[in-house]
Amino acid sequence: MRKAQKETALSFVQTLYQANEHIKELLDQKDTVQAMELLGQCQQEAISFGELLEKTEGEACPTIGYIEQYCEETYQLYVKLRENEPVNNKQTHKLFRRQLIQVENSVKNDILQELEIVFLPYNASMWDSLESVWKAADEDPCCNVYVIPIPYYDRNKDGSLNKEHWEGNLFPDYVPVTRHEDYDFAERRPDVIFIHNPYDNFNYVTSVHPFFYSKNLKRFTDNLVYIPYFILDEISPDDRQEIEKMKHFCTAPGVINADKVVVQSEDLRQIYIDVVTKAAGADTRGYWTKKISGLGSPKADKVLNSKKEDLIVPDGWMKKIRKPDGSWKKIIFYNISIGPFLYYRDKMLDKIRDVLEIFEENRDDVVLLWRPHPLLEATVESMHPELLKRYQELVDDYRRSDWGIYDDTADMNRAVLLSDGYYGDTNASAVPLYGITRKPALIQDPNVNMKDKSFKLSFEDAVIEKEKLIFPTGDCDMICLYDFKNGITKKFKGYASEDIFKQHQYGAVCKYGPHEYLFAPSSGSKILLYHSEKNEFSYIDIENVKGESSKLFGTTLQNGKYVYLLPGTYPAIVRFDCEDNTVDYYGNWLNKLKNHVKKGEELFGHGCGLIGENLFLASKTANQLVKFNLLTQAETLITVGSSDTSYSAICSDEKNCWLATSDGTVMRWDPVSQKCEIIDLPQDIGSSGYLSFSGLLYFDKRIYAVPYSAKDAVVINQETLQARILHTNDTMESCWCSFSRITENKLYLYYSEQRRLLEIDLLQGKPSNSYTIYEDQDDPISRKDFYWKNCWDKSKNQYIEADSNSLSFFLDAVKRSSIDGHREKAGLIGKQIWDSIVNA
Repeated sequence: MRKAQKETALSFVQTLYQANEHIKELLDQKDTVQAMELLGQCQQEAISFGELLEKTEGEACPTIGYIEQYCEETYQLYVKLRENEPVNNKQTHKLFRRQLIQVENSVKNDILQELEIVFLPYNASMWDSLESVWKAADEDPCCNVYVIPIPYYDRNKDGSLNKEHWEGNLFPDYVPVTRHEDYDFAERRPDVIFIHNPYDNFNYVTSVHPFFYSKNLKRFTDNLVYIPYFILDEISPDDRQEIEKMKHFCTAPGVINADKVVVQSEDLRQIYIDVVTKAAGADTRGYWTKKISGLGSPKADKVLNSKKEDLIVPDGWMKKIRKPDGSWKKIIFYNISIGPFLYYRDKMLDKIRDVLEIFEENRDDVVLLWRPHPLLEATVESMHPELLKRYQELVDDYRRSDWGIYDDTADMNRAVLLSDGYYGDTNASAVPLYGITRKPALIQDPNVNMKDKSFKLSFEDAVIEKEKLIFPTGDCDMICLYDFKNGITKKFKGYASEDIFKQHQYGAVCKYGPHEYLFAPSSGSKILLYHSEKNEFSYIDIENVKGESSKLFGTTLQNGKYVYLLPGTYPAIVRFDCEDNTVDYYGNWLNKLKNHVKKGEELFGHGCGLIGENLFLASKTANQLVKFNLLTQAETLITVGSSDTSYSAICSDEKNCWLATSDGTVMRWDPVSQKCEIIDLPQDIGSSGYLSFSGLLYFDKRIYAVPYSAKDAVVINQETLQARILHTNDTMESCWCSFSRITENKLYLYYSEQRRLLEIDLLQGKPSNSYTIYEDQDDPISRKDFYWKNCWDKSKNQYIEADSNSLSFFLDAVKRSSIDGHREKAGLIGKQIWDSIVNA
C-alpha cells in the first residue's frame, strides 16, 4: 500500500473512533434514531474500506478480518436499537473501541507501506550521480522504483529550444527505463522524486523539458530531492574568493525548490547554507540547515565500487592500447570542460592542437583517451558559433588519424578507471574523482605555449629604475634583474636561499637607499636585504613566522628612515628601521576587525593610503579601515561603507582615500568629513565577478583602477570624478594584474595568467611596449626539478602546468610509474543518502 493510502486508512480509523464516541453520546441522550443512522454510515464506510483492502492487499490481509468483526458488531447493535432491546451503552462503547484498536494496529503492522520512487536523469553520462542511490532504493522491498530519462534540448542563441535529445537507450542494461510519456505524475504522485539538474529555465545552453523544471515537479510530490550531477573541488567555508566563483550553484532553482538537497561534503554544505541564507535572509538559516545535508556524492561510489578488470573495453580501443608485445601502453585521460573553453576560446583551440601533437609524438608508449565534456559542442554552437567549425575540424582530424581514442560514450567512469593519469581542466568533475583513485593528474594551462621552450618568470612586485626591473620571482626562489633594452634576465648571485625550489618566499620589494633593497617575505620567514654595489645579502628575523602562509606581507611603504611591511596574512604591521636594522610590531587592532579571518587568509586589500602622517589599510573581509599614525603609532578602526562591503584595493591622493570594493565599485572617501562618493564607472569594462579591480594607483590628479576581472583599466579624474576606460587589454578576456606601478609617465601592468608585462605611455594614453620575461638563458634553472618540487599539490594529487615542458615531464613520469591507483574503502554514499530519505 502506498504511503498516502496508508495515511488515509489510518485517518479513516480515527474517524471511526470519533463516530464511536458520538454514538455513545447519542445513546446516553436516548437519541436512538440518530445513533442508528450513524451506525449505518459507519458500517457502510467499513465495508467500502474492506473492499479497498481486498483490491490492494488481497483477501488474506489480516486487517480485513478485524473490519468484518467491527461490521458485525455495528449490525448487531443496530438491530437491538431497531427492536428496542436493552443496550449496555458503556460495555458496547468499550467493545467497539477494542475492535478499532485491533483495526488500527493491523493497519500499522500488517499492511506493508510501499514507496513509489522516481529518478529523473536527463543526460546518461551523468547517471552516476544518482545510480548508487537508485540501487539502494531498488533493493528496498518496500519500494517501487522508476528510472525515467527525461528529454532535454539545445538552446538557440535567442534562448528558444532547438533540437530534442532523449538518452534512455544509452543507460546501462541493468537499469530498467520507463518512458516519460508512460508515467502519469498527477495520478501516481510519487513519494520521492530525485533530480540532478537544478537549472530549470536558467541554463542558457541546454534545457530539460519545461514539465520537468523543479518548480513544476513540486506539484506532484511531497519530497523532491536534488543531488548535483557534478563534483566540485573542495573549498573552505572561509575562502570568499572561491565561493564567489561557485555561488551560482548554491542558488539554482533546484536548490531552492527541493525539499532535500544532498551535496558532496560538510564544507560544501556549510557554503550552500551560508550563500542561500545571505540571499534569503538571516531568519531562514534554520530552514536551509535542516534541508541541506553533506552526505557525499554518489559519483564517488561509482569509482570506489568499480574494478578496472571488470571494464568492457571496445576492441577498437584495445588495438591502440596494446603494444606489439602484448603489454599495455600508458593511458592518459584528456578532458576539456566548458568553462575554460568559453573563457580562453581561440587560445584553448591552439592548446588542444598542440596537446594532440605532443601525444602523437609519444604514441608508441602513451595512448591519449580524449573525452571532452558531453555538452561542450552544443555549448560552443550556442554561445560561440564562430569557434564551432575549427573545433569540429580538430575532432574530425583526430578521429580520422585513428592513433588515439575519442570517447563520446555516456560512461566517464570507464575513462577514470582505465587511465593511468589525467590531463586537462581543473574545474571538471573528473578531477575530484581522480583524487579518489590517487592517480596523478596534471592541470593544463592554456596560457602555456607548448612550443615555447623557454621558461617564463612571474612576479607580484618589482622595483623599476633606469630601464631595469628588479623582482623576486614567484616561480622559484630567485632574485632577478631584467633589462628592458636587451630583454636579458640575470639572477642575483650570492643569494643563499633556504630552499631554491620553494615558491613565493618573497613578494613585495622596495628600494630604500642608493644601493639597498628590501624584500618582504611571502612564504619565507625572514626579511631579505640586498646591497647591489657590494652584491651582498643579509636576513632579518621576524617574530612568530612558521612559513605556513603564501602571502605574509602584501605591500611595503617607505617613510623616512623606516620601511613598513603591511600585512597580507601576518597579524601586525612590521616597521623596519633602515639605519639600525631593527624591527617593531603593531597589531593591537587585529582582534577588533569585523569578520576576523582565521589564520592563513589575507587581512587587507592591495596597497595603502597615506595622508599626512596617517597610514590607511582597507579590510578584505569587512567595511573597515585601519588608520595607523606613523608618528604616534596610534591605531584606529574606522567603519566605511555599507555593512556588506569589503575592499580589494586602496590608494590616496592629497586628502582622500580611494577604495575599490570586492564587487567592483570604486569610491572616494574623505577622512575628515567621513563622506563617501560612489564613482560612476563605464558600463563596458567587462567586470565579472569577485574583485573586479586588483589595485588602485594615484598619479597626476588621476586614479588608475587596475583590472582583476575587469577587461581594461579605468581612469578617474580626481576633481570631476569622471571615469573613462584606458584600453590595456588586446584580448577579449578578463585578465588579472598581479603587479602595477607608475614610473616616469609610464604605467606598468603585469598580467599573471599571460605572464606578460605591459608598458602604457600615460601621455599618449595607449600601450607602448609589451615584455615577456624569460629565465636567464646563460644560467637556466633545472625546469624538471622545478616542476616536480614546485608544482606538486599533495592534497589533491595533482601537478600544475608550469611551463612548456610540463606535459613532457608528466608523460615521462607516468611512463616510468607503476601506480595503478587505489580505493581506500567501498562506496556507501548512495545507501546513506537513501537511508536518510526513508528515515526522515
